[in-house]
Amino acid sequence: MIEEQQSSITPEPTQYAQIAWASFTLILANLAINFFSFIKNIVIAHYFGTSGSLDAYYAALTLPTIISCLIIGSIQASFIPVFIQMRHQEDEGKAHQVFNTFFSMALLVLLIITILLTLLAPWLVLMVAPGFEPGQQELTVRLLRFLAPLLFLSGIFDLITFLFNAYQRFALPAFCPIVGSVISIVYLILARDQGVYALAYGLILGSTIQLGVLLIGLSRGQIPYRLDNFTLDFRHPAVRKIVRLMGPMLIGASFSHINIAVDRIMASFLPEGSISALSYADKLNSIPIQMFILGVGSAILPFFSQQVAEDNMDDLKKAFSLLIRVSAFILLPLTMEIAIIGRPLIELFFQRGAFDAHSTLNVSRAWTAYAVGLVFFAIGVFIARMFSALQNTKVLMYASLQNLILNIVFNLIFMRFWGHVGIALSTSVTYLFSMTFLIIMLKRRLKNIGAWSSVPVLVKIAGATIFTGILQLWLSGLFRFHTNLLTQIILNIGIGITIYPAFSYLINIREMSLVFHLVKNRPLSTYYEGS
Repeated sequence: MIEEQQSSITPEPTQYAQIAWASFTLILANLAINFFSFIKNIVIAHYFGTSGSLDAYYAALTLPTIISCLIIGSIQASFIPVFIQMRHQEDEGKAHQVFNTFFSMALLVLLIITILLTLLAPWLVLMVAPGFEPGQQELTVRLLRFLAPLLFLSGIFDLITFLFNAYQRFALPAFCPIVGSVISIVYLILARDQGVYALAYGLILGSTIQLGVLLIGLSRGQIPYRLDNFTLDFRHPAVRKIVRLMGPMLIGASFSHINIAVDRIMASFLPEGSISALSYADKLNSIPIQMFILGVGSAILPFFSQQVAEDNMDDLKKAFSLLIRVSAFILLPLTMEIAIIGRPLIELFFQRGAFDAHSTLNVSRAWTAYAVGLVFFAIGVFIARMFSALQNTKVLMYASLQNLILNIVFNLIFMRFWGHVGIALSTSVTYLFSMTFLIIMLKRRLKNIGAWSSVPVLVKIAGATIFTGILQLWLSGLFRFHTNLLTQIILNIGIGITIYPAFSYLINIREMSLVFHLVKNRPLSTYYEGS
């Protein structure tokens, strides 16, 4: 029965090769963006350290960043499915009309919020930074007023990016932020005498130039669309549908941001350094999340939306089954590696000055606890993209509310036993419950989603991961007292990337070869023979 189910989820190669290339493009772009962001942070640390003026800059960025994440994130999940549906079920011209109308409305809303941020800056700063001294608060107010237009600029950039993604064009908008990062770094170095204002000026200048690069690409016909004929039609059915879908997403995103605040508030009752340890661990854990999970998640939404628009539910289920297995194949061994070499990595890169061995231990334990939830988080993100494509965003709102409640409950339980590590573990357990809830709701919506057919492969992947971890610990232990820290890390990584693929091949786990089949457009029938 399992073999019959597994053979039924064989996808067509060409379309999934496009998904693979789109995911690879976004992952590569995120890698480059994270690299330049790291360089920028080094430069900032060199010039500003942990000064009060830098605190004021980050405080001023808080509201524009949160508002942008709330609004733009909900627009992405609601606009792309409706736009693609219009293109397939009606025509290109009507789809463009919908975008023009929605784009005009979104710009109007962003402009109003930008003006409000500027006018209400003194009162807003009291909310986000109530503990600042009067001089520091005044600096934050000035910075917030200058940085408020960033919300408008980033809004235009993101809206046009969503249009590119709807046409399955990912490269240009994905790599444009690199231009902004380089510009801001260069400006900061050349204008460092301007103090913290050099950060603000460089950020605005970089955002403006990266938007200009995207607009040039749009004007040169990278997608079949031109920015013209803007209208404000609040009664347009498709626009109203997008706004209706945005509502639950906006509420759900609000719950997510509250979750972050709840973790920090609860950690404040723990010993000193708990919040910092969680912050370091969360940033380390966000690297695979941003590079792989969110990169793939952004790439698959247009493809899911296209399959829904074409009423091609079979391919939608096939894609979901593939994503589950490939995610587990990549993220389970990554979790194992974090558990084994996370502490040596932190010791190598961070342990100096005030960051002592105790800090290394606290951060590494929290990082491992966060990493336990990587697979659960990934599957949850992919299911969320499916619900967005199906234009059922209320489920995501309920899932976010459930996450908030469960996270508080698990925090209260786990932090009593494991302190700040318990808070990190609570996040992972919450992801597990969220994934389970979304799978149940998706099964109700699509009936048979082919999840059971993936269980044998997932068991094999878990077995290969455990075997690799045990063998890696044994082999690396033989040389532990004869090598330095860097050599130990390289040795562990070398053992892992050698044993895991080899053992996976021996027990017939073929997910590693899937990418090559997709990229080369080979028939996948051979991929499933004997599975």
